[in-house]
Amino acid sequence: MAPGLLLCVLLLAACEERHGNSTANPALCLADTTPIEDVQGEDWRSPLEGSRQAVAGVVTAVVQEQGFYIEQSGPGSDSRSQGLFVEAPALARQARTGQRWALEGTVAERGERRDTTTTLTDPVLHAICEEDLPLPLTEASLPLTGPEREALESMRLRFNADLAVTDVYRSDRGE
Repeated sequence: MAPGLLLCVLLLAACEERHGNSTANPALCLADTTPIEDVQGEDWRSPLEGSRQAVAGVVTAVVQEQGFYIEQSGPGSDSRSQGLFVEAPALARQARTGQRWALEGTVAERGERRDTTTTLTDPVLHAICEEDLPLPLTEASLPLTGPEREALESMRLRFNADLAVTDVYRSDRGE
């Protein structure tokens, strides 16, 4: 088979599997995605709310029967969160922390007023790209203003201080 024809066949195969639950096609892992921090934006609500976006990130927490959190790797903006909740009960059964997933879904805000969580809904798994990755961890210190808290939404955090935790009514979801 000619090299050019082989390349076309491989590219077409990647396009055909884009809407399946493929975990074997490395081309899907190399496809362009929207950075999670762009999905989050700098305000209380996502600037991409209502649109379908392809994202990639490391699974940092799984909430059975609800979904899971992903976080983009590497340095990002101090004013925009790098974490995102993926609302997908069926996919949550497959998700394992430390996996890097590439997927597509609709951006939504769950909650009211300023107490919302940017969420990817109706997701389609493109590929599980890597496994056994270290989980991103961001250093934070208190107190935090509203915009500073928003910039850390859905991210794994480390506080280098003694803490007393109260009002844990939503902690079963990993918040």
